[in-house]
Amino acid sequence: RISCLKTQGLYVPKVIYKEDGVLSVECCPAKCLYGDNVQEVSINDFDRFVHYLKDFLAKLGIKTTLEHIRFATCWRVDYAKLIYASASSGYIMDLFSNAVPQGRRKSSITVYHNEGKAVSESLKRRRLVLYDKKREVLNDSHNSEELKELMRQLSGSLWRMEYSMKTAKEIKRELKQTAYDERVELWYLFNEKIGQCILQKHFRDLQGCIVCWHPNQALSFIRKAMEDSSIQGRRKTVYQMALALLVAILGIKNVIPIIKEHAGASQARAFVRSAKQLQTLINPNFDVYLADINKALQSMQPMRWQELQSLPSKDNSEFFSCLNAPVLLTNILDKCKRKLGKSLGGK
Repeated sequence: RISCLKTQGLYVPKVIYKEDGVLSVECCPAKCLYGDNVQEVSINDFDRFVHYLKDFLAKLGIKTTLEHIRFATCWRVDYAKLIYASASSGYIMDLFSNAVPQGRRKSSITVYHNEGKAVSESLKRRRLVLYDKKREVLNDSHNSEELKELMRQLSGSLWRMEYSMKTAKEIKRELKQTAYDERVELWYLFNEKIGQCILQKHFRDLQGCIVCWHPNQALSFIRKAMEDSSIQGRRKTVYQMALALLVAILGIKNVIPIIKEHAGASQARAFVRSAKQLQTLINPNFDVYLADINKALQSMQPMRWQELQSLPSKDNSEFFSCLNAPVLLTNILDKCKRKLGKSLGGK
């Protein structure tokens, strides 16, 4: 029966009937109701979702009641929000791929087909992930051509921020840190306000760990620092220049282990603090781009087809052009040569 439904092009939840008599259903509510998860659900969709599951199970020969579904125990929950950002996808990915994880958290970057990327932070059975939804939609053959064309014309980038809890214990752990009760029934957890609270909490932690500079920005900072420095401040300027170059070329995650190995853990921590202080100097638009994400999480309004159509259309502009390390170093050397030439009377 499931094969028959799949051949009809319908989304099919994963259903497992376990030996102990427990029926397990794993599904995406948005895909159940809309056929994709670009459109989002809210608490107002709960009754419709419950009826959908009851009818779907009946097609498989499994009889249940609406009450059984409403009060079903959740052993996994993924809260997510679609986020439109005015910055390019490459810039947003650079921001979060250079976040330094706190405590025992582990970070990872996943590369998908056709340049799709995701960056995540995980701790045992909890995981925060941010991935390029626009790229995913374009790569998925199951999506309609109408939706793909909408993504092609979209200016900026579209992201999905998702926080997964993979056991009932982990769900309760997260709820304990919010103002909500530690309940794991479906009717209680099917609430975007709970998701909003959890996503905002973890995004605050994530954005506090970001240290990311584009080579163009680092170069602009170095030039300004050299022009504004007095003779007495040259030593500090040289240090800042080295710091900016290291982070821009190697990335903060690659620099920290080197400093820790040769100068000790305290110097590595001091390095991270200095890097964060320079962040806003090098990229004055840093807070503007993060505001796009915070705005979406604060409103937590479900994305529907009408909202997707109202997003800005592409104007073929990019915030930054790409400079790799050799080009960056060549530009710096050229400037040094010009200054040296002037100091020697142009000889």
